[in-house]
Amino acid sequence: MKTLYNTQIKNNNVQLYTKEARPARYIELVERIYSEDNKPQRYSGSLESMLYEFFAQTSKENLIKRDTFRRLLIHLYTEKCAAILSRYEYVKVLLNISKLGNYIHNDIEGWRKTSLIPEEQLSSLIRYCFAKYEVPRFMETAFFRERILHRYWYIQLAQGRSVQKLSALPVELTKKMAHEFRHTPPGFNINQAIRRAQALGYGAGAAQADCMAYSSLSRDFGDEVFTKTVVVFFAGQKNFPFSKFRELLDYIGYAKAANRNFSMKGRTLAALIRQSDEWHYNARKKAPPDKGLIWKQSGIQAFYKEETINDEQIVFKTVELRSSAELIEEGQNMDHCVAEYDGDCYNGDSAIFSLRKFVNGNYEQTLATLEIDLLNREIIQAQAQANRNVSKEAEKMIRKWLSANYLGISPECDLNAEGQGPVYAIANRNVNRNENGNEFVVLAKVIFWILCFLFKLFTLG
Repeated sequence: MKTLYNTQIKNNNVQLYTKEARPARYIELVERIYSEDNKPQRYSGSLESMLYEFFAQTSKENLIKRDTFRRLLIHLYTEKCAAILSRYEYVKVLLNISKLGNYIHNDIEGWRKTSLIPEEQLSSLIRYCFAKYEVPRFMETAFFRERILHRYWYIQLAQGRSVQKLSALPVELTKKMAHEFRHTPPGFNINQAIRRAQALGYGAGAAQADCMAYSSLSRDFGDEVFTKTVVVFFAGQKNFPFSKFRELLDYIGYAKAANRNFSMKGRTLAALIRQSDEWHYNARKKAPPDKGLIWKQSGIQAFYKEETINDEQIVFKTVELRSSAELIEEGQNMDHCVAEYDGDCYNGDSAIFSLRKFVNGNYEQTLATLEIDLLNREIIQAQAQANRNVSKEAEKMIRKWLSANYLGISPECDLNAEGQGPVYAIANRNVNRNENGNEFVVLAKVIFWILCFLFKLFTLG
């Protein structure tokens, strides 16, 4: 008989409240795994394997973390938060909360569900557990990501510390920047919020600051002395180069790596664009080197989709590119500068995939080149031929692949096949964020209620 113990997760959802999964079953499963000596294992699709993986990341020597995780699971079950408990990425948020269990200042069992939307439930739970003082809502993204430092920042703000005194803050923020950081609107992660606040503090307009926040400038803060000069340079541009910004950053990164004395001092935007265009042109024509870099696989599962259309066998699949030579070949085929990303791949920061289409067993075309940020597990670039936006066909396949691998979509990546171009579209979209945000929330709630009604109708029938 199919029981809760071997239920496979389909479509990222498990029905926890069926006749076969009576309330005691889930609690029994949690208590059993909690009491065992858990050896590390990977999630294989079942609810049981998910719990085993996460409990294995807690230790019986650290009872606060382990017990907090158990209590969260059981209490959210009693609150009927099935959408959270059945999704891997949401249960990981609960694990991240439990890792800071010694900072929780309210009784877990006192939390009550006030929304039917799982993301809102998790946000409410995070605030209930930690926030003695008001914390910006975007800071809750810390519990959805891997950076534990960011979660400590949340705790520090929740306990009343000022933004400027956060531990190991990589950027020196002025009072104005700290103010802008606290008032970061939803839609930004924490690194992006820092960069956005910095850009605003140096005089950038709202759209310019958003564009810089959503760019590669927010990926890390390794060479902040130099990056600060880049932010200051672009913040001062009256005619901000939205359509060229990503290309300019790629060129600046290359120039700095090739010459450590490269600086932004004395440069003009027109000259920078001219130099960038020349470099991108030469990079596309670059010949394969005698010796190039080779790197290991990212661990992200490849995509394979087979369809039959008009009696033709159509296959879509992703191929991970794992050497400098493969990147050069991809760049020459697609007329873009992906070849310059071999250092990022070699260092484990990025993974590059090629989405290809085959007809009746024969290669037909490469639909897109894709860059994945491995730290945040997000797609950050999707480029078709000559850096154009991807087709609707490619967009559909990319979204299927991302969903299968639990990969997110960075705001800097525009997967809208009919958009105006990645950076320019982002700038426009954020100018209108407040006008459209409420409409999307209302629509999501209406769809959720309709699905709940249909589910009850079929289960009762």
